[in-house]
Amino acid sequence: MNVDQPDQETSQAGQPMTAGQSLPDDGLGDHHPVNHDIPGSLPMQPKDWKMVVEKHFPRLVPVVEACLANVCALLLKDLSNCPALVLVGPPSSIKTTALDFLDGDLIYESDNFTPASFVSHAANVTKDNLSEIDLLPRLRKKVLVSKDLSPIFSKREEDLQQQIGILTRVLDGRGYQSDSGVHGKRSYQGD
Repeated sequence: MNVDQPDQETSQAGQPMTAGQSLPDDGLGDHHPVNHDIPGSLPMQPKDWKMVVEKHFPRLVPVVEACLANVCALLLKDLSNCPALVLVGPPSSIKTTALDFLDGDLIYESDNFTPASFVSHAANVTKDNLSEIDLLPRLRKKVLVSKDLSPIFSKREEDLQQQIGILTRVLDGRGYQSDSGVHGKRSYQGD
């Protein structure tokens, strides 16, 4: 989302800042969102994104805030569980618009995935090459954004229970291991 920067920013202390001035260290390191399209732009502060969203999409503010909180959870030290957020609403509502605001290195988008794809046992792929198609390592330290979960939730009840079980295990944030007759035990451990 391109946002015109005001002529003058305000520091955390409430003092005006000029375009070349940097923000004080807040412990977040280089994780501030910066509009790279505008040379010399400063990190966007919470009041800035909220003001822009409120102006153009007033009903969207709490949804965007929840999405951003989920992304910001990656910045926490010692995060013991993966946060999850499911936006529920009728078709053509504001869900996809809110998710479209999420962009960058911390986001992994997939419009369709299966829980079995986290650790694959594809029979047509050699065991040595399975790690290239496994979804779980690509999601490490990222937020998976899927704009439509109906491929998962539209399954038969027995299949749905199995898939929710896999998702629950993945969301505990400690890895996932599974076995198949084709490739035996495959797993990823750790954060």
